[in-house]
Amino acid sequence: MKKVKALLIDPFQRKVNAIEFEPTLENFYQLIGCNCIAGFTDSSGASFTYDDEYLITGGRELAYCIMDDWDYPMGGRLIATGAPDEEGECTGLTEAQARDICQRLHWVELVPK
Repeated sequence: MKKVKALLIDPFQRKVNAIEFEPTLENFYQLIGCNCIAGFTDSSGASFTYDDEYLITGGRELAYCIMDDWDYPMGGRLIATGAPDEEGECTGLTEAQARDICQRLHWVELVPK
């Protein structure tokens, strides 16, 4: 399996890091810090992989981000890659996609109870 270019979006640190990794299930788990992932592709054509159990695992610090065209914020770390190819395999982000994501990304301020 070849390495792909991606962005690791970390709302805990409020940082976006360019990474290059082999898109294996184990690597997604390790980078995101979870045991169950899900994904979606947004209007830019980029795919986002995230912790599918973030809201139900409890006991962790809450951290969220949102993009300009998303309907709701996402919790925890996300990995942004290019859209899947015709065989469903992960592809790398283009530089234009990475710039677009960074421009549309916002950190969510949590309101204390």
